[in-house]
Amino acid sequence: MTGGQNLAKRVASLLIAGGFAAFSALMRLLRLRAARTPVVLTYHSVLKPDLPEFNWQMRYLARTAIGVFADETTAGTSHRSVAVTFDDAFAHVFDWALPVCAELRLPVTVFVPT
Repeated sequence: MTGGQNLAKRVASLLIAGGFAAFSALMRLLRLRAARTPVVLTYHSVLKPDLPEFNWQMRYLARTAIGVFADETTAGTSHRSVAVTFDDAFAHVFDWALPVCAELRLPVTVFVPT
């Protein structure tokens, strides 16, 4: 192998390693940024037949995220946050959904139409 080929190989290796390091740093930055952006889940209703699935979803959220109210800011935190909202104040929301969230200490925002 000539000196020119050896140098070209080294430069290519450095470029590949540098590109990988930059890509890795960008992915870490994006993950941190995504962690600061709250996810808002909007439900319309939770009927009794839907309760097992809703219960599973809320238990998953309680394990993997920090529950926040819909108007809460999470800037500066490194935790994943989720806001659970309901777009109507149906009685079954209060009968079925809120007890599940209360048990798991997940805040809920209910939008009541006037």
